[in-house]
Amino acid sequence: MTRKHTPQLTLLLGPAGCGKTETLIEAFQQALKNSQDLLADDLLFILPTAEHRARAVDLVLRKGLQGFFHRRITTFDRALGELLKLGGIDFATDQTRRIILRDILIRQQFSYFGQAAREPGFLELSARILIELKESLVTPDELKRRLEPLKSRFPESRLKYEDLERLYEAYERELSARGLVDQRDSLRLLEKGLERGEYSDPRLSRVWIDGFSDFSKLQLSFIEFLTRHADEVTVTLTLTQDPLRRALFQVVSDTEAALEDMGFEKKELGPANYRSSRAGLRHLERTLFREGK
Repeated sequence: MTRKHTPQLTLLLGPAGCGKTETLIEAFQQALKNSQDLLADDLLFILPTAEHRARAVDLVLRKGLQGFFHRRITTFDRALGELLKLGGIDFATDQTRRIILRDILIRQQFSYFGQAAREPGFLELSARILIELKESLVTPDELKRRLEPLKSRFPESRLKYEDLERLYEAYERELSARGLVDQRDSLRLLEKGLERGEYSDPRLSRVWIDGFSDFSKLQLSFIEFLTRHADEVTVTLTLTQDPLRRALFQVVSDTEAALEDMGFEKKELGPANYRSSRAGLRHLERTLFREGK
């Protein structure tokens, strides 16, 4: 059962170094200070990687903040895992995925890949393909449906398409046989569990998402999920209004449009640069892509 509320959705925009991260950390710090329960999980600060997370924790610690806030600074994968809290489900790690794929490539008979499946590098390529399919929320059945018209249009690639289907289906079968779940299926499990009443409704107060330039379909779906379960969600994007640089930010502009479609309202920070006090470095950043005269 989802909460009936209208969340405050903010898209914080500005050029690099204008203080977006600092703004979010200050808001996060103030929210922690105002929290009535230091052990509550109603605040989330989401970052791209574990390295980003470690840096954010360090920045907060430098400000002298004390308390149990480390679990609240997290990544998408960690946040999903915390929201699930499934004791009876084991998630396949990246290493487990490699082991499963290695076994599949040894045992599976491929029509197109054949010898290539045993060549160095094919294992990594297969892993990246599966990750991309999962991040794009493409199931084996949907992959087969999407590839079907391509088999008629490009008959010379039919065997390749069928081997891709075979690889994905074999991976899913092996996961099931081992009692494992791919971590990128977490959101689907969470949504279905909430519908069946197996998990308690997440009660989030504020969510901050920082350090991204774009989001996968899975990440966008998770952000949409958070907007239904949080009172406030703030996302930052590095974007400049300088027409000479605008073409460099096409991916970010597409992300901006996707978030606006979701209901986020833009708020722009000024061009001030907080990264360096040195005038030379600031001048270099301002003029890096400008044509000389």
